[in-house]
This record gives sequence, C-alpha cells and structure tokens, in this order.
Amino acid sequence: MAERNLLTVIVPTRERPDTLFHCLKTITNQTDPRLEIIVSDNCSAPETKAVVDSFQSDSRLRYIRPSSRLGMSEHWEFALNQVQGNWVTFIGDDDGLLPGAVEKFFDLIKGKDVKAVSTNSCKFWWSNPEKNIPSKLTVQTERGIEVRSTKEWLLKVLNAQENFQTLPYIYTGGFMNIDTIHDIKRKSDGAFFRSITPDAYSGIAACLVLDSYLFSWEPLALAGLSKHSNGHQQMTWRKEDPKKISFFSESSLGFHPKLGNGIVQSVPMLLYEAFLRASPLYKEDLGVNIEDQLSISIAYAEKTRQKEAYEYCEQVSKENGIDFSVVLKKLPAIKLKRKISKIKKNLSRAFLPHRKDKNLKISGDAGLNNIYDAAQKADAVLKKLA
Repeated sequence: MAERNLLTVIVPTRERPDTLFHCLKTITNQTDPRLEIIVSDNCSAPETKAVVDSFQSDSRLRYIRPSSRLGMSEHWEFALNQVQGNWVTFIGDDDGLLPGAVEKFFDLIKGKDVKAVSTNSCKFWWSNPEKNIPSKLTVQTERGIEVRSTKEWLLKVLNAQENFQTLPYIYTGGFMNIDTIHDIKRKSDGAFFRSITPDAYSGIAACLVLDSYLFSWEPLALAGLSKHSNGHQQMTWRKEDPKKISFFSESSLGFHPKLGNGIVQSVPMLLYEAFLRASPLYKEDLGVNIEDQLSISIAYAEKTRQKEAYEYCEQVSKENGIDFSVVLKKLPAIKLKRKISKIKKNLSRAFLPHRKDKNLKISGDAGLNNIYDAAQKADAVLKKLA
C-alpha cells in the first residue's frame, strides 16, 4: 500500500555505470525525507551494482533486479510494481534532479487537487571526447504554473504543434499520482505500459483518463542526452547497425500491427503508435485519423530521413488499404504550417528580446563534466535570476 506524501523516483538502468553514478548523486543529494529511490538494474554487469552500493548509506535507496533481461517497457513495468510512494517519476540514468526538487514538487502540489504534473526541464548534453564534442547546458528560466486541458494538449502534440514532453508523462520532469497509475492499470488488464515507448505512452494514457493536469514552467529536473540515451539511439541508427534496432526487437509488446515494424525515425509515428495503444482508455472520438498521422510522420521526419519515412508510410498505407495519394495531398498544407510556425518563432526571438532570456545556453564550461555538475550550475543560475 502506497504511503502518503512520498515521492518514488525510479531509475531504470542497464550497463551505464559511468552516467548512473552522477545521476544518483543528484537524487541522493535531495535533503527532503519524503523520497524513495529505486534503482532497477536490467541485468547489467557487476559494475552497476557497485555504483549503487557506493550510496548504501542512504536508507531511502533500494536496489532491485529482474530475474532476466527485459524489454524497456517491461522493465519499467517491473520497477513500477515495487513503488511505495503515492507519487511516482522515472529518471533516466543519464538525467538528474535539480537541488531541492523534491521539496519544490511537494510545495507545487500543496493544496491542489491534481493527479499528474508536468514541469519544464533543463537540458544537458554530455560531452563526447571521442568526437571532440564539448558538454552543453540549457537552463530554463521561466516561471509560473497553469492548469491544462489534457485533450487539448494531446491533440496539439499529435498534430506536431507541441513537444510530447509537455504532456503529463511519468518521465524526467513529469510526476503521476499512484491513483492515476492504478486507474490506467485497471483499464489495461493490469499493466500500465502498453507501448514500446513507455515515456510517450504514459503521457498519452494520462491525457485519456484525466481531464486536466498541472504544468509548471519552473524546472525540477535535467534531461540528459548522452551516447547511451535511448532516444538518441533511436534517431541515429543506420540500417547496418542492428544494435539500435534491438530497441524494438527486445520488447515483447511489438509495434502496433497497423503501423508496420516501427523501424522508422519519425517521432510523430512513435507518438501515434503510443496513441493507438492507449486509445482503449477513452471511448470518445478525438478526430485523430491515420491519414493525417502518416502525413505528419513524413513532414516532421528529419530531412536526412524523409525518404525513408516516405517509403515507410507508403507501405503502411498499402497494408491498411489507404490511397497513398490522399496522404500526399495533405503534405503541402502541413509543411506550410510548419514553415509558418518557424517564421513566427524566429520573429518572436528577434522582436521580443525578453524571450531570449528564457533559455540560457552554457557551452564549453570546464566545470560541466557530468549531470551532477550541470545540476549545480543550473541551480546557481536560477538562484541568481530569482
């Protein structure tokens, strides 16, 4: 039974002791006692356990490990079943929490009837000495909170108007009440994660069972991007590199059968797959159709991957009995809308100087060696601006 006023932070990890140490340092340095830390080791080599053991003096931390290696969503499900807190978040093992994040989270929800919370995140690019790429930090300095309509923001995301990380997902910077988790499980035959992209799925599922969620512009976490990151790997694999594709092959869930095998580097396609998996949670029609989603998947694929996305969506159309010309007719309007959005964004930056101050970029700083250093630096910047 979940304890009241306890935040469980789950760190799923697999063969990343180098980044895990610094991630855990940002979490164990939280002074608020209302914290449970679960490190779930997906059958890594002994170095991972050794990193966790180095924090054994912190009684808030628990180490768990499945009996055999699991797919990503299955591993997250395994860890989720171990929580004792009434609020839950997952943190990537190359991500981190900002100092005081736990206390600020409980202050944020105090006196509010909310079941899911999404917050802005700072971003940290780990250095890559092999490619002579220095580390980089972006500090989000905006403030304020707002209550958002789940269906409105879900449609914005599916129409490529907003990033899916603005949804009330359960990953770095997102928090979900255990009651919402149990509700989704009850409606999903006992499992929470039903898609191979667990972070995106969690945000979409929450939108389908809740009417609203709380969004805070103030960051509580840092999203790290390293050579280990699953998102980075998913968007950078080559056809001759099967290790990247194992992200899909290891999962027992598979890609949604209407959408091919999932080996396509287009974020909208992954989001639509998660939406289809979650759609049984909500019985009303939101007006989301496959033709629009295929068009968006082509238009918003990376430039170097648009030919592959085009061919992939053409095949999906064929398998679903869809006239591909209908999909192609939608492309010009979608591309025009994307171009206009970029122009508006650039004009905003040029003529509204205060907008520039909301994203402070720090690059090549000798003190930015890892996610813990980045957390300390970001905290110092935010305190100075407060």
